[in-house]
Amino acid sequence: MICGRTFANETGPVRGPQNEKARLQALVLSSLEESTTTAESSARKFGLKPGGGMNRIEPSLKATLRRTSSITLLCTLYTKSLNVNARNQMAKVLVTGGAGFVGVPVTLLVAKSHDVLVIDTFRYQQETSTAIESVASLARVDVRDYGALLEVFMSFRPEVVLHLAAIHFIPECNKHPVLAADINITGTENVLRAAEESCSVKRVIVTSSAAVYPISNEALSDESSPDPTDIYGTTKAVNESQAKRFTERSGIASVSVRLFNVFGPGETSPHVIPEIIKQLGSGSNAIQLGNLDPKRSYIHVNDVAAAFSALVTARLPADSLCLNIGHEEEASVQDIIDVIARTTHRRLEVIQDPGRVRKSDRMHLRCDCSRARKFLGWSPTYSLEEGLRELLASAKLIPQ
Repeated sequence: MICGRTFANETGPVRGPQNEKARLQALVLSSLEESTTTAESSARKFGLKPGGGMNRIEPSLKATLRRTSSITLLCTLYTKSLNVNARNQMAKVLVTGGAGFVGVPVTLLVAKSHDVLVIDTFRYQQETSTAIESVASLARVDVRDYGALLEVFMSFRPEVVLHLAAIHFIPECNKHPVLAADINITGTENVLRAAEESCSVKRVIVTSSAAVYPISNEALSDESSPDPTDIYGTTKAVNESQAKRFTERSGIASVSVRLFNVFGPGETSPHVIPEIIKQLGSGSNAIQLGNLDPKRSYIHVNDVAAAFSALVTARLPADSLCLNIGHEEEASVQDIIDVIARTTHRRLEVIQDPGRVRKSDRMHLRCDCSRARKFLGWSPTYSLEEGLRELLASAKLIPQ
């Protein structure tokens, strides 16, 4: 029996790990070949939109998976037999939150080398860009709906999961803590359960945040222990624990990616940079902001996408680990204002709005991304000034 299904030609244990792996692989592939259906019929059944090179989709094995108590062991043996870290090999990649601010560039980049399916509710982005529709398959699914989520996993049978779906805007998390916990924690648990039950997933990348770190004036190492100071950071620290327990339980590799302050085109939340550009676009030189002195490690969204793309096939030193993704240079809100003023040739007046001031804002959040450089061969390519210039040019705020 494998993945809950009994085969007529199964006998007793085969001695030797290589023979056992080959036997399990052959049995699973044989099973899938017998029951494979066309992408079009499966897409209609599960509400998917075929595209992005998804030529065939295996049907759901949910019912059979539930009939075995040895699914974890068997899935572990099977997935480890397929060389999870093989380079230059197309993989089936499922991206949750793939229509969001970070999800769009991640999807576009990963789809250049892999077969991608995007799961999203389109809560923040009602219309998905034509670019995503042309390179990936789409499924409108809420990660809190485990039944719908599992059926998509069983249909697409991903090998790698990039889990980005979350509420990440801190003021929104503070205003709606129950909703934030439901989406960020329950949603993550559902994704991990579906990954385990799918019997196809070899690696899960869980999006965490630098908000898990304690207050510190030093550069933060990804080997540091979490000690969050707000609701959002707490949900992300829980996500890291969930990922670690998932790997211990299933044997499937997991990586928790601690993102620092991401900026770039397409941002859907009113963080400081898009808020400044929005106010400048109204024609005013008076900018209303909250805290001006805190410094952050701003990382361009395209650099974040490059890191996620590298994580699909990177050879990693452990089955479960955390990685920082951020720029190692800090900048304050005042630094951002100064760069924008120089670039736009405008004399800007900053007015501190008490309603925008965060009571618990830390003074520093500085990234040490040395492990990402070492294990992924990744490093940021955008400076803050280059990224700001790109955004200002796109908003037509740079004088010709």
